[in-house]
Amino acid sequence: MRWIVEPRLENMPVKISDSTDFQANAFDLELEMMDREALAATLDGLHPGEIPIGAVKRRSLAIQLRGRLFKIGRIDATKAFVVQRGGVRLLYVSPSYSGYRYVARRLFASAGSGAASYVDYDHSLGRAIAQKLGFSYVLLLAVESSANRSHGHLERDAIRRSGIDLRKHCFVDERITMKWLGFPVPRGHSFKTYANAGAVKPQFSEDDLRTILKATGFGKVALRPGYLQEIHR
Repeated sequence: MRWIVEPRLENMPVKISDSTDFQANAFDLELEMMDREALAATLDGLHPGEIPIGAVKRRSLAIQLRGRLFKIGRIDATKAFVVQRGGVRLLYVSPSYSGYRYVARRLFASAGSGAASYVDYDHSLGRAIAQKLGFSYVLLLAVESSANRSHGHLERDAIRRSGIDLRKHCFVDERITMKWLGFPVPRGHSFKTYANAGAVKPQFSEDDLRTILKATGFGKVALRPGYLQEIHR
């Protein structure tokens, strides 16, 4: 499965954030100065379509990403943890963990900027969907609030297992890619609740990559020494 994500196509919705102050705060200066080569280096060769949005085991997730696992402060790793690869620090949480916003505010760069009031810290894969499919952990994102909430009606009801090739991990489909990029669900467009399990590689522009990095919390966040503690399982 492949699709091209191009915000300027006529059939794509307009980013809600274009009409708010969120757009001015969305990318910090460091991201703005990065060209495609620098963005790719930050991702350490990892294509966003290869980043699992749902996982069963922490260790297999770290192996999939070829990254390092970290415990977050005193939070039990069964509730939330970080996988770091290159310049990317990915936050995964249990679908049942109610403190996910607290953790995101501690780790995400957007929490310390004016953008915070326009951002939802939310699960890339809806909690009901993740639990129905048997995933223990879900990637957390910072998404422009209005765009994020337009996806809510597609995520409240758990989907049936039929048609999903469930493995240890699942990855973005077209709708979740749009959510990650800050696009609302287009009016009159029919999406499946979740339509993909395998990794795909959509084509992204440089601005798309900046949005993706920002959504995963990229940026300088002052953490006290030892707040992230490396673990191995």
